[in-house]
Formats: sequence, structure tokens, C-alpha cells
Amino acid sequence: MGKDRFRKQRRTLSPFNVFLHRPGDLTYPISRDLLKSDAYRVLTKTAQALLPEVFAAYFHATAWEKKGEAFSFTWNATSVQVSENGFRACWRQWLRVGFFEVRGEDQPDTPGGATRYRPSARWESYTPTPEERRSLDKFDAMRKQRINRSKKRRREFREKMRHEAR
Repeated sequence: MGKDRFRKQRRTLSPFNVFLHRPGDLTYPISRDLLKSDAYRVLTKTAQALLPEVFAAYFHATAWEKKGEAFSFTWNATSVQVSENGFRACWRQWLRVGFFEVRGEDQPDTPGGATRYRPSARWESYTPTPEERRSLDKFDAMRKQRINRSKKRRREFREKMRHEAR
């Protein structure tokens, strides 16, 4: 047993981590508005997978009461397997699209203290760059094409079954 018994377990990225985060017995849902927003869709998959965990840390730190309070969330607190550089890249993305903001008055006075963040609503009005917009449009077109292809196969299968049943 030894040290391994106390080692923090890290989860790998999975689609379930994107929608809900369950620390202990609590569940923190992510709204459909957020999932469908351009700000969320331009994030990398790692940033999308970590975002619910950061929201959970915020709600835990503020006890669901003091909305808008500053909080800190460090790489050591993550349960998703991500490198330190990847974690920093996620924070840069979240700050860029407007999920969080850094204010000078919230920062610790001691050198080397953890950066403190505040949630922000800027993500609701985020406008993707032209490159991001092309990527999103391409994905939407491919998705629509896959859905139509699936509907066509389903229709053809039903027709085939009707003809065989006669």
C-alpha cells in the first residue's frame, strides 16, 4: 500500500465528464445554453472537459451563496488527467472567451500565491474569430450531413423491411 494508497486518482477525459461533474455525491449540471454557445464550442476538448470541474470548484468555494466571489483553482486540484502546460492553456482559453476574469484587487499579496478568478458572463456575447467561425461552420455542415445520411439509411431500411414483409 504505502504512498500509493494516498495518491490522487486522475480520471481520463470522457464524454460524461463534459456534461456533469460529480465530486462526492453532488452533481453540477452545465446548462444547454453554455454547451451550445460559440464560446464553449471553440474550446479544445481538454478545456471543455475541465470546465465543469472548475465550475464545481467555484460553487464549492462560494458555497452557492456568494456569486461573483473570486476563487482559485490550481492544477493540483484537477481530477482529469492533463499536463500542467495543458492546464495553463485551458485557463488562457477560458479567460479569452470570457468564462472567467482576473481582477487586480482579488490577487493575493504574497508572491507566488495562486491566481484568483471571478466568473464572467462575457462568454454569452463571445464572437468567434473568422478562423474559429469557419471551423464551427464546417463541423455543423459535417454534422448535418451525417444526420441526413443516417436518416436516409433508416428510411431505406424501413422500405426494404416493408417490401420483404409483403
